[in-house]
Amino acid sequence: DAYQLKLNNSLFSKVDYISVAAYFELTDNNANSVGNLVSSIRSTQVEDRKQNVEQELKNFYDKWKKPIFFGELGFPRRNGASIYPWDPNVTNIPNDLEQANCFEAYKEVFEHENWVMGFSVFAIGQHGNDKNYYPSDKAAKVIKSWYK
Repeated sequence: DAYQLKLNNSLFSKVDYISVAAYFELTDNNANSVGNLVSSIRSTQVEDRKQNVEQELKNFYDKWKKPIFFGELGFPRRNGASIYPWDPNVTNIPNDLEQANCFEAYKEVFEHENWVMGFSVFAIGQHGNDKNYYPSDKAAKVIKSWYK
């Protein structure tokens, strides 16, 4: 019901594009392959919801004919980044590969969709232990490879 209310909000007719904070809960795993994350974007595993994030976002484009922009795309450099991507301290176990795999999965699913306008990375430039959303070197490599 909440999704339908958002989808049918006439405010979207008045904007140039639709911006999304992409902190979707995808899996129940602390670490994932890119393939599992891609699959989870199309059918989320968290609490067996089976939410199709890709289709739900495309529905906004189809209804309002406004491109989708990921106004915030970020994952903590931690185990569990795909469980609660909005939580910078989902665990205290660093995992640069999990963060990079999350970015890679979004890249694989959305990079070539003509209805996706692009993305903004939540934070860049620092590597301190308390800077969990700042892209690791592995994640930065993935980010730099988009839209070449």
